[in-house]
Amino acid sequence: MRDFWNAAHSFGGEGGTPGRQLVVAFPQWREAEDATTFKEVVEHIDSCADICEFLGESLLVAGRHPTSPPTADEPQPPRVPLILLRSFRQEPWGDYSDENFGEDDPFADMPDGLYDEEVVEVEQLTDETCVSRTMEWVSAVSADMGLAPSDDAPVLDPYLAGVSYPITHARTGEEMYASFWAAACELGRTDARTHACTLLIAPNFSRYNANGFEFLAYTLNEVLPAPLNLGEDVQLVFYHPQHTLTDEDRERRVTVALGTAPLPSICLLRTAQVAQTRQRLQVGSHYTRALIEVHERVCGPEGGLIW
Repeated sequence: MRDFWNAAHSFGGEGGTPGRQLVVAFPQWREAEDATTFKEVVEHIDSCADICEFLGESLLVAGRHPTSPPTADEPQPPRVPLILLRSFRQEPWGDYSDENFGEDDPFADMPDGLYDEEVVEVEQLTDETCVSRTMEWVSAVSADMGLAPSDDAPVLDPYLAGVSYPITHARTGEEMYASFWAAACELGRTDARTHACTLLIAPNFSRYNANGFEFLAYTLNEVLPAPLNLGEDVQLVFYHPQHTLTDEDRERRVTVALGTAPLPSICLLRTAQVAQTRQRLQVGSHYTRALIEVHERVCGPEGGLIW
């Protein structure tokens, strides 16, 4: 998935004439040998288009599978699963004359600035500031969970305490999905004793649009079970600074965690460590345990994804 989203962003951003095609082949993807699984993955990709810059706007996506029946255009099926990207161009808006019986555009004489909105000045943050604020927040969450003294200073080294704090500068949906899958792959490659969990910080993605970030959470929630079975390895919690606290949040005592997040971020927890915590086994540092505790208070024993 990381490779696909990287390819989609690169292909969509390079420009060129409509009708161009890019074929992404997956010869090593064992799970995609099952046609149903592959179909569900392609459908998942298609569902992500609402927050993407290119997919659905200038790129179409389609899947081709070795079990596909032959057609006039494709008499032979591919040898490996393929995902095709094809560029297209949408027709620009006209002058509305057809819709208005030959009359001119009825909106042409509207005064300028009628729908102007107040400009929000975006705070420019360095990577160091993003990490520092997030680590201070994790320290506060840990204290709120009773796992660290309230005056406990945040750890200064981003890789101590078993929690890593990678930053993605993603602005588009394609970049954000690629960053997420890269973080998931990195978590899978590393040792839980030194890299217990990941808090992926996304300061430039949907920082002032909670609904957009919620949609990202929804689409990734889809792949926790089948078709990608992400939940076998990873559990997720999403945080956003514009999250509106509910009575349920207060009852679960997660107001600090959900109500004071400094930046949009995704917490990736190891499913095995979450399971060990449920068995009352001590896992990692108090920072890691605090993030797992938030997951448990919000998601419950069934796991899953909450934001």
